[in-house]
Amino acid sequence: MVDVINNFLKKNLQRKERQKDSINSKIFIRKHFSEETKEKVLIAQAHRCADCKRILTVVEFDHMNGDRSDNSSSNCQALCPNCHAYKSRTSSI
Repeated sequence: MVDVINNFLKKNLQRKERQKDSINSKIFIRKHFSEETKEKVLIAQAHRCADCKRILTVVEFDHMNGDRSDNSSSNCQALCPNCHAYKSRTSSI
């Protein structure tokens, strides 16, 4: 049973990480921010959420311009889970 669940989760994760680029119809695998970029952003933001300014106990990193292939530090911001969820849900409207 555990193997079935693990296989399902693995396939689901792979499906979520593959994104369809509507501009040129290419499939690419989403890459994440490097640990170095994450650390630079956290230091620059004084370990606070870029939106609500609360101290971060749980950190989520966001692509500011929405381009998931742009992993530069200038496109990265650290958000609390609430602000990240709100931004993700309202930016697509």
